[in-house]
Amino acid sequence: DYELFDRVYASHLIGYAKPDKAFYSHILREENCLAEEAFFTDDTRKNVKAAAELGIVSFHFTDSTALEKRLREYL
Repeated sequence: DYELFDRVYASHLIGYAKPDKAFYSHILREENCLAEEAFFTDDTRKNVKAAAELGIVSFHFTDSTALEKRLREYL
């Protein structure tokens, strides 16, 4: 259900996939956003690690309560 999002970056359309750092860099460029201004969450540790290595605030998703708490801290 993608209607919730302003834009969707599907790997098969942009030519990059997680955890390739080019995936995150492409989205940052498209959004005109600095890494430290972005927030990334994923349930796969290697994807979270790759984003964090670029300077993106990253969170390993394990449950919605923990994510909500982290988002409140981030905002």
